[in-house]
Amino acid sequence: MAVATATDKTDEQKAITDMVRQFADEQILPNAEHYDHGDEFPEPIVEQMKEIGLFGVTIPEEYGGMGLDLTTYVMIVEELSRGWISISGIINTHFIGSYLLMKFGSDEQRQKYLPRMATGEIRAAFSLSEPELGSDVQAIKTHAKRLADGFWEINGQKMWVTNGLRSALV
Repeated sequence: MAVATATDKTDEQKAITDMVRQFADEQILPNAEHYDHGDEFPEPIVEQMKEIGLFGVTIPEEYGGMGLDLTTYVMIVEELSRGWISISGIINTHFIGSYLLMKFGSDEQRQKYLPRMATGEIRAAFSLSEPELGSDVQAIKTHAKRLADGFWEINGQKMWVTNGLRSALV
């Protein structure tokens, strides 16, 4: 079996992960049990994540993000997860939405949403699981059909929308 070798962090990666590690140590770890046991959304922690720019780490600089690569993003998520795995779920769900918008959104959509996503003003949600199917991607029944006027009609059912209560985009 092949063994992956660790890569040395760049100076930028080290500075960023050190900052996120300190944030996790000081803000997440001391509070995770409270939020987890109380089944509360950690709004104060999310607000601090906005302040330090964590919602825009992979969003290009031209839209107000940091424009970091996926390797650095994974390092950030690792540090957040070390603090509390649920926090990484908030940022990962947002990443899925922003990444899809960066790759497949129109210029108009990118201009409209990415700057606000980079600051965390608006966050993305994710909806995959369907009744009777769970998260079996190949069995998904929801479908989209392009209409004559250029708009899309989406038909289907979802069981839940991850981060749906606190997002502006699904």
